[in-house]
Amino acid sequence: MYWRLVLSNKGQTGAAILKRENGMEERTALLRSTANLLRGMTFDPAIPKHAKEVLEARVERLDKAAEIVPEKSIELRITEAASDYKMALTNSGFADEHGGVNALKKSLFDLVEGWEWG
Repeated sequence: MYWRLVLSNKGQTGAAILKRENGMEERTALLRSTANLLRGMTFDPAIPKHAKEVLEARVERLDKAAEIVPEKSIELRITEAASDYKMALTNSGFADEHGGVNALKKSLFDLVEGWEWG
């Protein structure tokens, strides 16, 4: 599914076509499954030691990639960041606990910018 987003900034209009994030769970599962397959291959005595070292390095990279795959969609993360920013505007205690209003605003804007041009 593609969305068309029209952006306005001080009278300037631009457009971006964005692909909605789907299947993050499936992607993470695939990364982990592939890492486990390669991990199992390192126990095969027929595979030379130098090849096993390459497999182990690849397993490490896949494990790290599986850790950084966001479990929440970008739209949900933006919604949560907007909610936090809105709360911080009216609740100084909440703002202080989360690094201040400006930090929450920056976090929200960074997410939106990544979503716009992602």
